[in-house]
Amino acid sequence: QVLCHTTDASPWGLGAVLTRQGTPIAWLADKIHPEDLDRFSATLGDSAFTTTWEALTILVALRAWTPMFSPTNRFALRSDSLGALSAISKSASPSKGLSLILQEIALDEAGQVWGFDALTHIPGVSNTLADPLSRLHAPDAKTIPVSLTTVPRTMVPHRIGNWWATTARQPR
Repeated sequence: QVLCHTTDASPWGLGAVLTRQGTPIAWLADKIHPEDLDRFSATLGDSAFTTTWEALTILVALRAWTPMFSPTNRFALRSDSLGALSAISKSASPSKGLSLILQEIALDEAGQVWGFDALTHIPGVSNTLADPLSRLHAPDAKTIPVSLTTVPRTMVPHRIGNWWATTARQPR
């Protein structure tokens, strides 16, 4: 059974939707915390870090929803970030911040039975559920899409301490 993660990030937050056969079954949203900014030597609201936040959203979604996977699950990953998808498909990036996130994904994947079924780029304008979730904490905040109001929200832990398997602060 293929589950689909659709993710998005903004310079203020992270958003993702988990679907099964096109139907949302869970969603998450979180702001970019001061600890995230410190770890990646980033500035809140600076679009130069968007690819880093896109990759971080993918990692957060994987960690949040892995308990929902069964041994037979495969999942598709959809994002409007070519940079994040490219880095994941190659398992490499010249960016230190992206490299840190890729290391975390590789460590997680090594201990799991799940795998990527497909990595798909989607146009930003079609990312109608994850995009507003990533902007819940933006200066011009969006609202939770109506179609998700009856879907369970997955709360994500604060990304501090042992949330990270790697501990070094990674500058851009």
